[in-house]
Amino acid sequence: MTFVLSNMIPQTAYLNRVIWKSWEESVYYCWAYKINFST
Repeated sequence: MTFVLSNMIPQTAYLNRVIWKSWEESVYYCWAYKINFST
């Protein structure tokens, strides 16, 4: 059980980082596109 948990926690943290980064980038590009499109 401990082995499974110690294996899962880093993977989840890594996934969260990847998801957060991609979400952050998509928001950034959306804003950049809106600003470029409106000017």
